[in-house]
Amino acid sequence: MAEVITQVEGRIGTITLNRPKALNALSLDMVRALSRALLDWQADPQVLAVAVRGTGKEGPFGAFCAGGDIRFFHQAAHAGDASLGDFFTEEYRLNHLVHTYSKPYIAFMDGIVMGGGMGISQGASALGRLPGAGGFAHEPMVRLEGKQWLKSSPRWKAASAPSL
Repeated sequence: MAEVITQVEGRIGTITLNRPKALNALSLDMVRALSRALLDWQADPQVLAVAVRGTGKEGPFGAFCAGGDIRFFHQAAHAGDASLGDFFTEEYRLNHLVHTYSKPYIAFMDGIVMGGGMGISQGASALGRLPGAGGFAHEPMVRLEGKQWLKSSPRWKAASAPSL
């Protein structure tokens, strides 16, 4: 089963984090898959925006992301595995890509959102549900109401927003 599912629905690139037993904690392979999809879609004129969500929780969006894979970090550190350094280098590069992404990027944050989960949502044009106690919101943010969210995104002019 793929840990990251990417597809284009209409003109929206969708990313689903699909590692529910680990609360969608990011692995190095997931970071690489996310980066590939975002870079491909950034250059694709048919993709107008990107939406990312999680799986494994009841509700429309699933649990989002519990951060980096702590079990991997522990094992790699004890084994002297160089891929531990690769993980952080590539994950921070992914965070920068998200933060500077040229197209609207929508993060449906629901359930557990920590560490790397906050990182891959930090540049979002729109956020779904916000984390509860102890969480925080990033700017810019718009409320999601039906299909108006895309038209309200600060990265888009309302006239250029697609009809969904």
